[in-house]
Amino acid sequence: MVTGLKGFGLIAIAIVVLWGLISLALYLLRETLKAFSDAKDWKDVGAVLFVIALACIGLPMLIYAAWLWTQGVPHPVNAAIDSGIGHAWTVVLIFFICGGAVAVLQNALRWSIKHKRELPGLVKYRVRLLSLGYLEFLGGPVTFPIREWRIRTRAGTKPAIRLISTVYVSLVGLVVATMTALLTILAGVGLWSLF
Repeated sequence: MVTGLKGFGLIAIAIVVLWGLISLALYLLRETLKAFSDAKDWKDVGAVLFVIALACIGLPMLIYAAWLWTQGVPHPVNAAIDSGIGHAWTVVLIFFICGGAVAVLQNALRWSIKHKRELPGLVKYRVRLLSLGYLEFLGGPVTFPIREWRIRTRAGTKPAIRLISTVYVSLVGLVVATMTALLTILAGVGLWSLF
């Protein structure tokens, strides 16, 4: 039995935690009711229900994982996920991800059917934009200072400030070019290792 100041502190902490949990529950209930009233169709209602299920199952799972951690379980999150509530949370999460993927694919299909005449031009523009952006990143130590010099000259900046800004941007371009080259090499090695 705990008495004295330590007991008072534990009771105070328990009261604060309970107050926080009740406040969180009331806030979630208020936001849920607001989301239901703002929902325009059944898709919105389904999304709200998924988020509620995710939160209502995920929060107890995280609390359970915290309790396992206080009990000295070596891998509390893995143990919580392997429990019944963890399996329920995983199923809800998988349904949530699949529902989001179906909604995104459905909207993309509708958009592509509506704009099917514009699709080849858009694809060509995006490919050109990505390839030119990649080449600009590789040539960062050269292309970045040229653009910075033009911008500063048009803005009427003094020559000393223009020079300092251009030198700084060339260093940033060097870092960007190095990162782009290293990422390209790592991507090539990763693809090479697949074969």
